[in-house]
Amino acid sequence: MKTAMLLTASCLLAFAMGCESRSFEDPPPRDEKLSSKFYPQTIEKEVDILFVIDNSGSMKEEQENLRKNFGILIDALKSDKLDGKIPNVHIGVITTDLGAGTYGAAIDGCQSTGGDRGKLQHEPRIEGCADPKDPWISYSDGVHNIPDCDNPDPIECVKDAFKCIADPGLDGCGFEMHLESARLALDKSNNANPGFLRDNAFLAVVFITDEDDCSAADGTLFDPTQKGFSDPLGPLESFRCFEFGIQCDINDRHTSGPRTNCVPAYDYLHDVNKYIAFFEEIKGGKDRVIMAAIAGPTHGAPVLPNGKLTQLVEVGNDGQRSFLMPSCSTATGFAVPALRIGKVVEAFGGEIHTICTDEDDEGFGPALKALGEKIVASLGGQCITSPLLVPNGGVACKVGVGACKMPSCPSDTTCDAARGVCVDGGGKDTSSFCGDSCLDKADCQLSLISGRGTDQEREVQVDKCPVELFDPRVPKEQCGDSCPCWRIVPHEADCRQELNVSPLGFEVMRTDAAAPGTVAVARCRAALFNWYDSEVQDAPFHCGLP
Repeated sequence: MKTAMLLTASCLLAFAMGCESRSFEDPPPRDEKLSSKFYPQTIEKEVDILFVIDNSGSMKEEQENLRKNFGILIDALKSDKLDGKIPNVHIGVITTDLGAGTYGAAIDGCQSTGGDRGKLQHEPRIEGCADPKDPWISYSDGVHNIPDCDNPDPIECVKDAFKCIADPGLDGCGFEMHLESARLALDKSNNANPGFLRDNAFLAVVFITDEDDCSAADGTLFDPTQKGFSDPLGPLESFRCFEFGIQCDINDRHTSGPRTNCVPAYDYLHDVNKYIAFFEEIKGGKDRVIMAAIAGPTHGAPVLPNGKLTQLVEVGNDGQRSFLMPSCSTATGFAVPALRIGKVVEAFGGEIHTICTDEDDEGFGPALKALGEKIVASLGGQCITSPLLVPNGGVACKVGVGACKMPSCPSDTTCDAARGVCVDGGGKDTSSFCGDSCLDKADCQLSLISGRGTDQEREVQVDKCPVELFDPRVPKEQCGDSCPCWRIVPHEADCRQELNVSPLGFEVMRTDAAAPGTVAVARCRAALFNWYDSEVQDAPFHCGLP
C-alpha cells in the first residue's frame, strides 16, 4: 500500500523551515480544506428519522427485512447519555413514488399523478396493529403517540408501531425518485408533513432501495412513445435513469462492458448538489444531518497497489435493450449501484450498506445498528472528522492513539519535551514538533455560540488551553485561570472507526455547566482525506517533518 507524506503542497518542500500558521480568512491551499464543525455543549435528545422506502414491485423481501430488524435500530439508540433510554424521536415513512409526470397514465404503476407526493405513510398495514395518531411515530421522555399500544414499555410500542406502518406495498412507480420525495417531505414551503421536522432536532434520512434515484427535472424522460433501442431515449425502462442521469467514461448504450469514472449528470434529472444544499440548509449545517442507505453498493473492495476503490458499474445489452448489471445479488433478487444516492449520502459522511442480505443471515441488522450508533454519537458528540493540521502541514495526533508516530528532531536541534517543540542550539523554537503529542499545535480557532438561530445569538471566541492542560488525565473542570479554554483529547470509546471519524474530540474546559443549547464551532485547517485512509495509517510519521 502507498505511503504518503502528511504535508500540504504549500509545505511539502519545507525541509529546513515549516510553514507559518495562516489566516482563516485566506482560501486554503488546494490540497487542504478549512473545516468548520459544530459541537453541542449539552446533550441533545431530539432526532427526526425519515425512512425513504422503495415501494416498487421488486421490494417485497427487502421491506420485510426492514420491519423484521427495525428493533435493532431502536436498541442501538439506547444510550448511557440518556440514562439507557432512546432519544426523543419523530419517525416517519415515505415512498419513492412521485409518478411519471404527464406520461404516468400510460405507464404501469405510475398512473397516480404525483404519486405519494412525499407525504408520510401512516395507515396501519397489519390488521389489528397499533398505529400512531399522528402521521409519524413520536417518543419523548417515555411518552409516545400510539394510543392503542398496550405494551407497558413505551420503547417496545415504538418498535411495534413501525412494523404497523412500514409496509408501503409494491405498487409504486418503477421510476423511483428517492431524493425528490425526501425533499418534498421535508420542505416546509411544500407543507406536506407539518410538524414532523423540528427546528431543534437532528435529521436522519435512510434510503431503502434496490434502484438508484431517478428524480426527474424534465418529464419527457418518461415519454412512452419512444420504445425502440434506436430511439433517442431507448426502451421505456429504468435504464433511462442511468443513461441520462449518470456520465461515465463510456456513454453509449450500444457498448456493453464495465464503466469507470461514473458521476451524476443532469440532462434530465435534478442536480444532486441541489439536494445536498437543501438538506444542509434546512438543518443549518451538515453536522446536524445523518445520512445512510441500504442499497446497491457503488464500489468494490480496494484494489492494490494503489488502494483505490473500483466502481461496480457495468452495462449489458441483448441487442434489443440495454440494462445495468447488478452490483450485488441474493437468491431472491438483486440491486444496481446507487450512484446518485451515494453521492448525497457520502456528502454527509454517511455510508451505503448493501441491500443484498439474506434473512437467514443478519439481514439489515448490522446496517441499522450502525445507524443507531452514529445517531447516538451525534448527540453531544465531540468527534473530529477529518485529520487536523498543525502549522507545518503535519497531521495533529498523540502517540498511542490510532496510528500516530512522532518524528525525531532534526540533528542540529533538541526536544523541549515540556512544550513539544524542537529548539536549536540557542534555545530558539523551530517549526518542528516532538515528544508524544502535537495536539496542542492544531491550527484551529474555537468559539462558543449561545442562542443559536435566534435574535439573541451570541458568539464568543475561546482561547486554546495551555499545553499542560492537553493531558487527558487533567479533569476538564481543573483549568484554573485558563477557564474557559479548549483542548483536543482522545475519545476512542465514542469516536470509533466504524463511525468514520477520528479517535479524537474537542473538549471545552470550564468550571460551570454550559447553558442549554450552547454549541462550539471549531474552524480548523484539515486534510482532504479521512483519518483511516492510508495517507494517515501508513505514513512514516505525523506532526511534520523528521
